[in-house]
Amino acid sequence: MPAPGQTPPPAPADEFSLVGNVLCIDFVNTEVVAHGTPVDRLGDVDALLRWARMADVVDEAALRRLPAGWRSSREAGRLLQDAKALRAVLRGALDALAAGRPLTAEVVPAINDALAAGASTLRLERRGAGYVTVRDALDPSPAALLAPIAESAAWLLEHGDRALIRRCENPRCIRFFYDTTKNRRRRWCSMDACGSRAKAAAYYQRVKAGQPRPSGRPGTSTP
Repeated sequence: MPAPGQTPPPAPADEFSLVGNVLCIDFVNTEVVAHGTPVDRLGDVDALLRWARMADVVDEAALRRLPAGWRSSREAGRLLQDAKALRAVLRGALDALAAGRPLTAEVVPAINDALAAGASTLRLERRGAGYVTVRDALDPSPAALLAPIAESAAWLLEHGDRALIRRCENPRCIRFFYDTTKNRRRRWCSMDACGSRAKAAAYYQRVKAGQPRPSGRPGTSTP
């Protein structure tokens, strides 16, 4: 763990993948399947803080304000436990929404509990030649870290298009996304991961079956 008062090192490039297009979906996607094995990317509170920093939930200044020894405290352990509990509820909600099923009764209370931990007020600041609205937490405790995730989930339920909440079509993948593509036909969590593997598998099956390339012209391929 980092020394007291220090921020955790930046997340490795392959630790987290923000492909969901909505914060609460990216949070749920901290659970993945790697080589056929479920992997929890939030293995400890430092991993949670790295994700929060990468997702712009917190800034460096907020992390530096954490009390000395906080990362090994019961409060830190409780925050990690609460984060995983919220993630489990949100995963169930996304699974239901993607499949067209109704939400369970636990979803709204779980979101409201996380929202309550992030009570805040807005303040206007002058920045150079312009202005910016800043949100100040009324109780700046680390538990407030879950509030932006809950706000995102509340927005998704109130304003989001449920038809655009999808699970990656790779049957081995457990990630979700909110489809913001122009034609609304996105299929994969990431073309660099599941999409490219699916294309490679389809190509292998065509070659195995002796079928021509999709373009019908030797030596060429479709994009």
